[in-house]
Order: sequence, then structure tokens, then C-alpha cells
Amino acid sequence: MSYCTKTDYDELNIPELPIGNGCLRQNEDGTISVYRSDKSFSEIREENLKVLQNKFDEIRDSRVSRYDQHRKINCLIGYMLENLEKSNVKVVDETDNVEKQRQLLEKEKKFLDEQERVLRSNEDSDLVAKYRKETSEKRNNELNTKFTIYVTMIIVFLIIEGIVFFV
Repeated sequence: MSYCTKTDYDELNIPELPIGNGCLRQNEDGTISVYRSDKSFSEIREENLKVLQNKFDEIRDSRVSRYDQHRKINCLIGYMLENLEKSNVKVVDETDNVEKQRQLLEKEKKFLDEQERVLRSNEDSDLVAKYRKETSEKRNNELNTKFTIYVTMIIVFLIIEGIVFFV
């Protein structure tokens, strides 16, 4: 949306979007200029309003026809509206981007929680496997010992029986 065919107000260099202690301004070639200041946003806004007010006063005090004055004032107002529109679009885009990033973070947090749960269950299963291995070895040794004692008792019983019946 352009209010003037060729704007004379680009030299005003009004920033479009406040960021931290400064502002960004997108140039016509697509590059972004950074306007930094140690002033607060309200002080920067007041400076920008003064620049626009001075430009308005300059147009109003100029010795041109009423038609040219109205055209230039209309162009200045159009410049301010375009600046506001660009700022709002960028704020909306940034807000949408922040919301998308927040959703992505929530998704990744859920994934990490799930992976942590899996790791904990695997840790428990490792403990169960270790317990089973230890108890199976212990049980095997115990069974081997009992089997050896049982076979030894049978052999001893057979020897005693042989001595009693053959004598």
C-alpha cells in the first residue's frame, strides 16, 4: 500500500520495530539497519514524533499551493501509516513465530520426558536381568550341590545295602 509514488520521507529514517534498547529498520534493498540507543522506547518514540511533527510543520509553513500542502501532508500520513502497518505485521509475525517455537519446545519436552521414562524402565530391567542372572547362577550351584548330595546318598545307600545283603 503506497500513498505516494516517490516518497520524500525515507530520509526521516523512522525505525519500524522496537527491539531491546534499539530498533530495526528494513531498507528498500531488503537489508536491515539497526538503530541503537541507550534511551527508553518512549524516549525514542518521542524523538520520532518530533521528527514527524517538524516535517509536518515544514510542510504547513511552506509557500506552496493548498493542493500541494494537502498532497504532501497526505503523503506524510501515508508514510506514518505504512510504518505502523509494517511494525504491526512484524509484531504479529514474531508472535506467531514465538508460539510455534513454544509448541516445538513443548513437543520436544514431551519427547525427552518419554525418553527419560524409557531409560528409567531400561535401568530397572537391567537390574532385573542382573538379579535373574545372579539368582540363576546361585540356583544352579544350589541344584548342583543338592544333586551331588542326592547321588552321593544313593551310592552310599547302595553300598550299605550291598554290605548288608552280601554278608
